[in-house]
Amino acid sequence: MYKQLRTPDFTTVGTLGNCLQYARNVFDIPSKYPSAWEGWQNTDQHKDRKFPKNVAIALWFKHYGSYGVPPKYKNWGHIVIYRPTTKKFYSSPYQYGQKFAILDSIEEVERTYKADYVGWSTEINDVKVAKSVTIDDMYSQMFEGKKQNWSAKKWAEKAAHYRKRTIEEVEKNKKLTTKLKDCGDPTSNDQAVKDSLFNKIKGIFGK
Repeated sequence: MYKQLRTPDFTTVGTLGNCLQYARNVFDIPSKYPSAWEGWQNTDQHKDRKFPKNVAIALWFKHYGSYGVPPKYKNWGHIVIYRPTTKKFYSSPYQYGQKFAILDSIEEVERTYKADYVGWSTEINDVKVAKSVTIDDMYSQMFEGKKQNWSAKKWAEKAAHYRKRTIEEVEKNKKLTTKLKDCGDPTSNDQAVKDSLFNKIKGIFGK
């Protein structure tokens, strides 16, 4: 499970040949690196395709071309942003008249931009746009502000009990993830979501 840290704006308008500028503007991140490839070299690299599907994150590519004045041919890289609500990939335009590009798959990005996928990250220009949510994070959020007629001691004991059982279940057979998937985002500050998750855990593990 991942949590979004910066809200993306997918109405952001980009320009030809400026993919890193477009990507950082989607998240309102300042300029830092001169090319997408240098951005990739200075981020939390995940060199696989197992990127989180519940948050907007960056995907990076190798891309050789001639850019700049005078033009210089080298690996400038390419970056796109994955949008979880549409399951599509957003990037700077690849032709005149576009405000931005929307692509259906990594393979389509590779064909369109003559690029090769290298990995994904939760950072752009050293700014975190999402983070992994651990079991500890989940419980600290879920129990925060929860109202029950329990003493502080009992509350701490219950929290520790449910946390221990959750870790055991996840490590044993991963069934807990499936059982809790309909409870909503465990990092949500919405009290109804917290209550739903809390009650679901009580139902699984008992009082």
